[in-house]
Amino acid sequence: MATTVTAFDFSPPAPIESSLGAVLGVVAAARDVTDSNRLLRETSDTKAFLDNILQSSTKYSIIGMDLDHRILSWNKGAQRNYGYTAEEAISKDLSILHIPQDVESGAVDRLLATDTPLVPSMLFPARFLDSMAGVSLGFTDDLRHDLEAMAAVLPEANRAGVRLVLGDDFGAINFPHGPYADELAYYVDDIGIPALDVLTWATRNGAEVLGRGDELGTVTAGKLADILVVDGDPVTDIGVLRDPVA
Repeated sequence: MATTVTAFDFSPPAPIESSLGAVLGVVAAARDVTDSNRLLRETSDTKAFLDNILQSSTKYSIIGMDLDHRILSWNKGAQRNYGYTAEEAISKDLSILHIPQDVESGAVDRLLATDTPLVPSMLFPARFLDSMAGVSLGFTDDLRHDLEAMAAVLPEANRAGVRLVLGDDFGAINFPHGPYADELAYYVDDIGIPALDVLTWATRNGAEVLGRGDELGTVTAGKLADILVVDGDPVTDIGVLRDPVA
């Protein structure tokens, strides 16, 4: 049988005196701190968990910063990808990660000139901000600004012919694998990209970026294909992809 232990925090006893100064008794207060102690333990456990993720990732950059864009945390993946050690990066301005060309305008032109594919990955941060319901964690304002900036430039990049590809952080917390059609719907319904273009991101462009454009990505004689049958036309209603016909 499980045993429940309740923790109390006691204040120092204080005397109760009469008008003549005689001590009539003492009073002390007790406060139940069981829940607050539990929250402290959970917070400590969560911090340890996140620190472990931070330091164990050697492939991907995980960088923490404050509201002034000063770097607060720097993992081994960031060191591998950017070349700075933690000692060199922490407390520096985030701008050290950007070469001068990144700061200047003309990002779309550079992507076109180098034929660099772009994976916007906007759905997860958008869902995350929605789940926060206006609560600020210190980095959410910057995240919202970045999302708005991407939403502004993405239609321009698409019209210009930048190779855009789908892909997001499915499998992250509150963002399970499975409803991948939500990503297509997001770019059509929320960002305003034509449905046929987003379908091209998911098929032909994805295959080309993987280096398999000669065997995947279009319905062409001799190519491999998985055919998804839906009850409707996704070009006019992208939402039908959420309900494939069995």
